[in-house]
Amino acid sequence: MEDGTERLLAPAFRALFEHSPDASLVYLGTRMVAANRAAVRLFRAKDATDLLARHPSELAPATQEAGTPSTEIIAYNNRMLRRQGQRRFPWTARRLDGSTFPAEVTLTMVDLDNEEATLSIVHDLTAQRRHEEELLDARNRALAAAQARSEFLASTSHEIRTPMGSIIGFSELLETMESDPTKLDFIQTISRAGRQLLGLINDILDLSKLEAGKVTLDPQPLDMREAMEDVAALLAPRAGMKGVDFILWWTPGTPEGVVADGLRLRQMVTNLVGNAIKFTDQGRVEVGVTAELEGPNLARFRITVEDTGIGIAADKLDRIFGRYEQAEAGTAARFGGSGLGLSIVRQLAELMGGAVQVESTPGTGSRFTIEVPVVLAPDAAPPPMPVPAGGRGRALLLGLTPRRTELMTQALQNEGFSVEVMDAAFPPDAGNSATLLVVDWSRAVDGTLPASGRAVRAVVVLRQRVEEAKSQFGAICDVTLLAPVQRDEWRALLTAVDDRR
Repeated sequence: MEDGTERLLAPAFRALFEHSPDASLVYLGTRMVAANRAAVRLFRAKDATDLLARHPSELAPATQEAGTPSTEIIAYNNRMLRRQGQRRFPWTARRLDGSTFPAEVTLTMVDLDNEEATLSIVHDLTAQRRHEEELLDARNRALAAAQARSEFLASTSHEIRTPMGSIIGFSELLETMESDPTKLDFIQTISRAGRQLLGLINDILDLSKLEAGKVTLDPQPLDMREAMEDVAALLAPRAGMKGVDFILWWTPGTPEGVVADGLRLRQMVTNLVGNAIKFTDQGRVEVGVTAELEGPNLARFRITVEDTGIGIAADKLDRIFGRYEQAEAGTAARFGGSGLGLSIVRQLAELMGGAVQVESTPGTGSRFTIEVPVVLAPDAAPPPMPVPAGGRGRALLLGLTPRRTELMTQALQNEGFSVEVMDAAFPPDAGNSATLLVVDWSRAVDGTLPASGRAVRAVVVLRQRVEEAKSQFGAICDVTLLAPVQRDEWRALLTAVDDRR
């Protein structure tokens, strides 16, 4: 520090100035009048006198990283400093030996003995930049390793699927040829294990392709309702075998014709429904579809999968979408599964520009919601006009589960029926006083449904119980509705009612 400037620095300021770990310089106008010890070290000067003898232009290269002359940046920041009182900006500095280093400069206006001065603090970013480069290099190496791993998994998983298909196929063939109970049990065990292993391989293949960025969407004209009914038809028997009610509902007015990747939509819903059935031992599994129009050709579809199963603790909800993650430590042992399904659902939803959320209460059940933007088909048929209330007459419901009764009531009312729910039996004159009678297959025995009358008699039957139900109600049924009720069956029901009126 020059002797002539010591009078400008108060003792407290001088102590702080000298012992600061950052290089600090004081300027009066464009003249450097003070430099602390850190500045001497940083700029590699012999001493403070050596540094103060230098012109400020010697402490910076002619141009900065972006190619702008250093003098222009200095002039600009000095002008802004007069307005704001302080400035902070990135900077490339030059040492007296000619080497450069990245820095951050903070300029502050200070009053030294009634003179306006500038305090310049130069923070060396060399170590920070080196650390950032090391982190970036480590990240790039990790990404490269992950990419290689994903490509390896995708390749090997694909190669494993071919022989697994043969194992499963021949096991199923042997099941039809073997009559010895012991041998048949062994063959069935091989077949079940093969299917479980193939499911795991498929999950690994899908996840590895997603992580490798090799999954591309293939939007095609799609009947969204038909796609959801395909999933229901595939998985409803599994729910029925557990005594779990499977319900599919569709909000009236929801578009059906879209342009989307049907394979990936089915895959997401199948994974969620499969999980719901797996973790539900009683009650119901319910799939609901609705949509909100976001423009003339775009809608945001919301597909919910709700169950009354074991539920998920609140502190586990953030984990379940991770790879190989399950909510509880004993879940895999009790229910099986790889813990990959939900991770695949999340990544596919995000790939489609959407998201998946979950709400759950332990012991009560869970609700997963997929939201994805979907383009509407240009030739999609408009939703049918609602029928006036009571226009199709009176419908009586008997024996359905509470939730199925609620949804059936809403659907029938939307189609122009007045609806009544029977407690124990249809009235004696129900065959003539009503236009439609809907009964659960377990109640459709002789005497429950009238054998004659103008009313259309419909029975709701679980898919795996169709033959058993037919043997019970025989010829007294006009329409069979396979649960969950699908669009074609529903249309056949309405046609039968309209034809008989």
